[in-house]
Amino acid sequence: MKTIKKIISVSLLIGIMMIAGCVDKRPLSAENKIYAGKWVTNDGIWIQIYNDGGGSFEKSNSKVTGGAATIADKTIKIGLMGIDATFNIDKAPFEENGEWKIQLDGNIYIKQ
Repeated sequence: MKTIKKIISVSLLIGIMMIAGCVDKRPLSAENKIYAGKWVTNDGIWIQIYNDGGGSFEKSNSKVTGGAATIADKTIKIGLMGIDATFNIDKAPFEENGEWKIQLDGNIYIKQ
């Protein structure tokens, strides 16, 4: 019985890893490369966007690591296997007092 449970567990783990590896990431366009990096609010919410089109975020009770990031129509969407978040771009990345900032959903994020 323990052997069957181990086989099922390993099979599920391999399946999840295969699905995660098949995330449809598309490299950022030249105009969207300005969004690449880790952006953090003063209350700990953060998003990270990679040049290869990958992304991660943590907010409230949700966290995604290694998902796909899509930037289109004044939104940033980051998701993986049905867990996702959409951030509305109120103000595109801008430099202020030597720091890069972006305003999403009314919150200011600072590039780390």
